[in-house]
Amino acid sequence: MTHWWAPGRNRAAFTLIEAVVALALLAASVELWGAAVAFGLRGWAHERETLNALDAERMMATFTAGKPLTILSEGRLAMPRPVDAEGNSKTDIIEAYVKSPNPPQLRLVTELGGYRPLIEGVNAVKFTTLPHDKIGFRLSFVDGAALSGVLNALP
Repeated sequence: MTHWWAPGRNRAAFTLIEAVVALALLAASVELWGAAVAFGLRGWAHERETLNALDAERMMATFTAGKPLTILSEGRLAMPRPVDAEGNSKTDIIEAYVKSPNPPQLRLVTELGGYRPLIEGVNAVKFTTLPHDKIGFRLSFVDGAALSGVLNALP
């Protein structure tokens, strides 16, 4: 009996169908690996958002602790400083700043025009008056996350 391959060559070889099946399995495993990585990144992003929210809440509480607070507008909160040795009183303002080239941020602005970034990635802030001398705030972040909290309006 004659074979189409060379005489004396009796070893097995891959056929085209086996090679295509192997490539299909490789493609499927790469796709599943990509989906698993994307799922893990989404979980990591959610954890990062949670940590940013906790950091934002702590930062707001730190900068407003012991200061009388007044809402100037829906997105601006005034915090008068104690009177200095010359009898001057200055007011700091917390506001969202969303202008290029700086990234969106919640910042503390002084009367002299200086500012200190408090929280990065804040698109908007909304302050509301609540009962019992409280002020509510809601921060909206660039990534779609939001944080609500309560501050004491009086020291």
